Amino acid sequence: MSIQINQKLDDFTLPSVKQQEISEFSLYEFLRQQQSQNADFKGFVLFFYPKDQSKCCITEVQSFAALYADFLQNGVEIVGISRDSVNNRF
Repeated sequence: MSIQINQKLDDFTLPSVKQQEISEFSLYEFLRQQQSQNADFKGFVLFFYPKDQSKCCITEVQSFAALYADFLQNGVEIVGISRDSVNNRF
C-alpha cells in the first residue's frame, strides 16, 4: 500500500508515546487539534520507520528533528509511525 501526497486518509488510532507517557494517537483528533489550535497549520508529514533504535530509524528521526523548526515555521507537523511496541520506547 502506498500513500500519495494530499490523499485523504481514513482515521486510525494507535498506541503512542509522547513525553514518556503512553496514550492513544487518533489521526482525526490530531488534525482537529492542529486546525483549532494552530492558525498556520497547513498539513503534516507522515513517515514510517521499522523499529526504534535501528540505524535507519535514528538517521531518519534525527533528520526530521534537525529540520523540525523549519517544518513548524511552514505550518507542517511531523508524525512518525513504527511497528515497534510502545514498551520499546523506554
